[in-house]
Amino acid sequence: MPKPQNPKPNRVGVTFLVLSAMLALGAALAMFPVARAPAPGAGARQELAQVRTGAASADASRIAPRPIRPRGEAFQEKLSAKMDALREELRLIQELRRLQFTDPGYAVRLAENFAERFPDSAQLPERAWYQARNLVYLARFDEARHIAEDMVDRHPESPWSRDLRRHLLSHPLGLPPRNH
Repeated sequence: MPKPQNPKPNRVGVTFLVLSAMLALGAALAMFPVARAPAPGAGARQELAQVRTGAASADASRIAPRPIRPRGEAFQEKLSAKMDALREELRLIQELRRLQFTDPGYAVRLAENFAERFPDSAQLPERAWYQARNLVYLARFDEARHIAEDMVDRHPESPWSRDLRRHLLSHPLGLPPRNH
């Protein structure tokens, strides 16, 4: 019995056809001249002529574009400082990830340093997660609970906060498990 042919078109062929159609449309559109905006009225022409000659009225300042001011050294220094801070923030978070509970004491100190230096960081929930989990490994349950509660209150929609709520706040830490 002969094998039925696949009615689905070849992807390469379809892609070629679509690209060819787009190129043909672009070439066709390039042949037609671009429509121009209507000429301004007499009042606008006169005002524009005044702006061009430098004899502009007080109203003409709203038409003339403001000159572009080059960015100064202060801006460059501020931008450089922000970039350095961002690099340091990412370096600290990568160090916390690298530790992964191998040295809980050092990880807690690193996370505390991170919190002091970058209090409004976008990485704050992740930092709090590592800090709280390492505090649990050190059996410092009250501190871990405090950090978890603070993070859940401040960033309730963060996946890091949801994980803290699920694993650290659903059952009081340091107590034996509940019997269901």
